[in-house]
Parts: sequence; structure tokens; C-alpha cells
Amino acid sequence: MEITLQIDELKALLKSAGPGVKTTSLDQLLTWGQLVTFPQNTAEEILLSTFGISGNAAFYTAIADELRPSSSDYWMRADPVSLQAGMSRVFLVASGSPEFPEQQRAALQDSLNLHFAEDGLQFLLPNNNRWYIHLDSGHPQAQTELLPPPRKLLGEDISIDTAVMGKFWQRCFTEIQMLLFAQPHRQDREIRGQSPISGLWLWGGGLPGSGPEPERELNCSGNSALLQGLALSAESAWQAEANISTASKQLIHWAGDQPGTAVEQLKQLEDQVFSPLLEAVSNGAELTFIAADAGRWTVRKRLKWPWKKQAGARVIVLESAIHE
Repeated sequence: MEITLQIDELKALLKSAGPGVKTTSLDQLLTWGQLVTFPQNTAEEILLSTFGISGNAAFYTAIADELRPSSSDYWMRADPVSLQAGMSRVFLVASGSPEFPEQQRAALQDSLNLHFAEDGLQFLLPNNNRWYIHLDSGHPQAQTELLPPPRKLLGEDISIDTAVMGKFWQRCFTEIQMLLFAQPHRQDREIRGQSPISGLWLWGGGLPGSGPEPERELNCSGNSALLQGLALSAESAWQAEANISTASKQLIHWAGDQPGTAVEQLKQLEDQVFSPLLEAVSNGAELTFIAADAGRWTVRKRLKWPWKKQAGARVIVLESAIHE
């Protein structure tokens, strides 16, 4: 049995949860693990590479969102974010919009499409967290690489990052902010004490290319729109709840935008994922353990490894930051 587990933000979860959360099964798995590489790419790039693809997360999440994207066109994520201006800097303080009524979302979509019609941009806002821009493949800006995933820059100054977008997308970014500022939903959200949507984060774009090879024997699980879209494209089995099955080849993804506090997520991971994984590895399964913010481990049952015997997950994962 071959199992791959990818957790997008394990180091961040351990830091946020603090030392009081017991992670007995995770500790044992990483004690058995051999560190292979340190993280070089984003979580999205790592998951895409598992299916033999580079770039363009937007196309595959659009599949999961039932937008039926054309494989010959360019798709980009344009996710709602809250930006906060300082004296000379702009900070990204929140991503996604958990409470955005469908009627307001539809009105905003119409406003965006009307404003940017001459630029050849089509905006699609299918849910509260993942919004999109669609361009025809012949559009002159269709191959531009833009920003990293928004969660990578939460709490950071984003002034430098927006400056790398080029004149066209820099103009779009600014005009979107102005349009959002004038929308009636902004005042409604402020009255309810919610963060205003003050910008759209442009990332994950590209032309789809040939797509993944069929992986019909692969069993995928995890509440991840990117994994769902990839699994559908590769004709692989997929289910939303992350768990261990009896399939000979498995891929489990714990995305970085899961609901719940860090403590709740770690407890859920320990019960639903780490504990059954430990049992599977104890029975001979081979595990590739990927913490996208810490490293990649190969995990096999080992009878003796005295020099790592006392090391727990907190030590193993958090100390990997030294080598980044």
C-alpha cells in the first residue's frame, strides 16, 4: 500500500495550537520518517506536481466549482480579500468571504464584468471563497504570472508583490479596489462588524495544457477543491472527508483553509488521519508525508532509531524551519 499525505500548513498548525495538544500518532510517524527534502514550492504547486502538472491551480478548482472551464482558455483566481492601508504600506489581513449573500455576489459579478468588458475579462463568482477571471487563450495578458496564494501573505505588506504584476494587471488590481469601495455591500459588512472586501487577489492562473494522465487506481480524499478538480480530471476516486481506505494507492490532502481552530484541526487530524495512518504504516504501508510548509518525509516502520527516539512532531517540524 502506497499512501501520500499532504498537509498544507502543519508547521503553522503546531505553532498556533501550542504544546498542549497531544499528537501521539503524528509524533511516532515523524520519528519513523526520513526527511527527504525541504519545501521549495507552494502547497498548490506540490499537489499539482503529484499529478504531473505545473502551475494553473485555477483551472482545476474551476472544475470542482462546476464552471466547466475550457481547456484552451486562461483561468485565474481572483479571490476576495481584505486589505488594510498603513502610512506607506498595504497589508493583506483576510482572505475569503464566509458571509456574502448570493444576490450581492451576483450584483458584484455584473458590475465587474461591465467595468472590464473592454479589457476582455470575464469574472465568475460561484461561491464565497473562490472567484475567477476567464480570458480567451489569445488574450495578450493570458500568460502573465501574477501573485502567490493569498494565505502565504496574510498579515504581510503586499506593496512589493503587487508591483511585479505588470502595468495591465496593476491597473486592474487598482480599479477593482475602487469599484469594490463604491459597492453598497461594503457599508453593510462594516455595520455587521465584518471585514470589508477591499480587493481581489489575482493568482493561480495559466493555460491548462494537456492535463493529468489517468490515475484510475488512485483513491483521493480531503476537503480540497484543487484535489477534487485534479481527481475528476485524472478519473480518480474522490471523497471530501480525509480518511484512510483499503485502496493500494492513496492521496490525502489537508488544505490550508480548513474550518476550525488550530487545536480543533490538530485533534481532528490525530483522530481521523494520523492514528489510522500509524496503523497502516505499522502493517507495512509506505507513507510519503508532505508538510508543504516544513518538508517531505518517507515514513516506514522502523524497529530501532535511537537518536530520534525522544523527538516529537513539534521538534521535528518546527526545527525544519532552520533549513528553509
